[in-house]
Parts: sequence; C-alpha cells; structure tokens
Amino acid sequence: RAASELVRELNPSGWIGVIEGSAPGDGQGTKDMFKLYGYNKTNLPQVDDILALEDIDGADKDYASAQLVAVSLADSISLYPDSKKPNKSRPIYLAKLYAQADAVISIPVLKNHESAALTVSIKNIGIGMTPPSIYRKDLYNIPNLRFEIDHSYPDMHKWIHDFFMSRPIDFVIVDGLQGLQHGPGGGSNPSQNRMNMRLILAGNDPVAIDAISAHIIGMDPSKINYLVYLHNHGAGCADHKLIRVHGNVRVSDVKKKYKHSDA
Repeated sequence: RAASELVRELNPSGWIGVIEGSAPGDGQGTKDMFKLYGYNKTNLPQVDDILALEDIDGADKDYASAQLVAVSLADSISLYPDSKKPNKSRPIYLAKLYAQADAVISIPVLKNHESAALTVSIKNIGIGMTPPSIYRKDLYNIPNLRFEIDHSYPDMHKWIHDFFMSRPIDFVIVDGLQGLQHGPGGGSNPSQNRMNMRLILAGNDPVAIDAISAHIIGMDPSKINYLVYLHNHGAGCADHKLIRVHGNVRVSDVKKKYKHSDA
C-alpha cells in the first residue's frame, strides 16, 4: 500500500497494477493468496488492478498468444540451454503486461532458498513471474508450479539470469520486517523459522539489493551464481564491498545467520 501511494504521488493518472504468480497447491492459488493477505481495492485504493499471473498469460502452450511477449537473448548473454526450454528454442516468454510496463517494482520477502540460495528481488521474478501457461508442469503433486524450468543447480541460476535480462526490473523494495530461513517454505516448521529482521531494503539496482540481502542473512553473494552472472553482464553490482548502503543502521548491526538446511 505504501509503495502504491508513493507511485501515485509521482504519477497521478497512470495505471498501477499488482501482478503476482503464487506457487499453486491445495488452496494456495494466487487468488487464494490475494484473499488471505487482503489484496483488494479496499486495502489498496491507489491500485487499478490486482491480477493473478495465470489470468493474463494466455492458453496452455500457446506460444503465439497476444498476452505474451517472446524475448530472444543474444548468444553472448543467453545461458540457459535452449534444449531445456518447453519449446526447445531460444525465446523466453513473459506476460505482456509485465514485459511492457513502464516500470516494474519487485516487492519480495527476505528469504533463502534450497535451490536458488537466495529468493529476494531477482529470484522473485525469475521464477514467480514466468507465465504458468508456458512453464507449468505437474510434479511432486504440486499442480501448475513452473517445473518446465530445470530447478537443479546450476541451470536454475542460468534461467533466473536469462529471465531478468529479458526484462530487467526497475526498483526493489525488500520486505525484511519478518524474513524466513529454511526457505522457500520454512522447512517442516515455518512458524519457528520466521526471522524478525525489522528492516526494509530499497533501491534501483536489484543485483546490489540482492547482494546486500545475501550478506545480511549470512551468505556470500560471490557464491550465488545468478548474481555473479548478472554482475559479469553489467546488470548491476554483486560485490558487497563496492555497494554503498544508506540508512539508520549499519549492515553489520543487522546481520543474522539464516539456516539453510536441517544439517
């Protein structure tokens, strides 16, 4: 709500939309999450539309859908194997509303992740905004999750890099008021793995924001492949020693060690 109010101050008449793609499960579709967390016009009066990604991404495997945009990265940038894409070719598919927005703001929660290491602004869109119509595949009794994308290491990192490069996000607001270790779902006991960080991170360099996020939760950003890939391709800075953070506390004062597994 605060983000939409700030955007509305800068752009009184422009369209503001909330687009989200949840990890579907039993009673966990995107619209179920909207209802659970109160995403509605009463609570978000400055927002014009609140949209589930699966409602704006066309029909299943319709690569020519008018609701999608196909982006083909150059050989010098593309990392994820074309042979592992559902259509076995170069294009990456994005929802048209997302791809053609004047500005995209990613608003993730501060969490770690069993496969991607870190799930903040870049992972938030690199998997969360991939159109289910193209990339969903039923696996592990989780309907519609985007398992057409290889979730193993290191290909998942290559995909996250490529999706970001297809449409870089413009601004990030990390909700670190209450983070989560043992991500993405908090392991076997999510309530005990909540991390009360009491902080917000914001900026216009998503790579830098994610690098500082990693540093805060006890991870080395130089060992998170997709951050390194993006840094090397000039998409942002992943070296936390080169990033200047402004605020009312020091990064060293808020650091915690997030547990990544039960081991």
